[in-house]
Formats: sequence, structure tokens, C-alpha cells
Amino acid sequence: MAKYTKPRCPLHPGEILKIYAEDYGITAEQMAEAIAIPIRRVRAVLRGSSSVDVDLALRLARYFDTTPDYWLNMQRSLDLWTAERGPKSTDYEEIPCLKTPAQKREFSKKLKESTRPTPALAANNNPAPQKATLKKSAPKSV
Repeated sequence: MAKYTKPRCPLHPGEILKIYAEDYGITAEQMAEAIAIPIRRVRAVLRGSSSVDVDLALRLARYFDTTPDYWLNMQRSLDLWTAERGPKSTDYEEIPCLKTPAQKREFSKKLKESTRPTPALAANNNPAPQKATLKKSAPKSV
């Protein structure tokens, strides 16, 4: 497995959040109130002791007119970099790799077979469409 290619540790999203707060002239308290989360959560992210999760990413994206992916990708980059250099990193090296195209095709074939619905199951999940019958109304007499 190839290690994540960034030579230096990516910034924690809290570091970027500090820059946003400074640029907009807002405090952690104001931010917490505006995005409706506890101040301790904002402070933990700003310190780098807490991660940006999906909920927080959505709130920050809305507040700062960015995207949730912007915040989540920063967190993902940091998490990946840290995991590949952490105490478990040697465990990842011991996982076998499907190296030959034949091995990859065989794996793909087995995966497709295991996820293919059976005909009976498919019939229950996709019932035949019912024909709609329209009732003809009698013409109105004037």
C-alpha cells in the first residue's frame, strides 16, 4: 500500500476555522451561537482536539458559504495522514494485495454474484405495473 503522499502533516480544520473567524471578526462564542452548537465543541475544534464531523461540516458550510466537502476533505486528509503514520500503520502493510489482473477479475466476479438479487426476490421488489382503468362518466346533459 502506498503511503499518503503529503510529506507534511495536513492542517487540522480548526486551524482553517481560526483563520475564518479572524477574517470575519467573530469570536468562538458568536460562531457557536450562530451555528447552534455548544461553545465547548467549537473551542475543541479550534484547539485541534476534536474532529469535524458531517453535522459540523454542514453547519460550517452554511455559515461560511463553503461546501461540506471543503471541511470534510480537510479532516479526511488529516485522518488518513495520521493513520498511515500511527501505531497501527504496520498492520496495514500486512494486508495482502490482489496483485494480478486475474485475481482482481475473480474477486470482482464473486462480488457481483454475492450481490445479485435472486429472481424471486427481484419479482417481490419490483411488482409488475398495474393497468389503470378509467371509468367513463356519462355525458352531462344541458
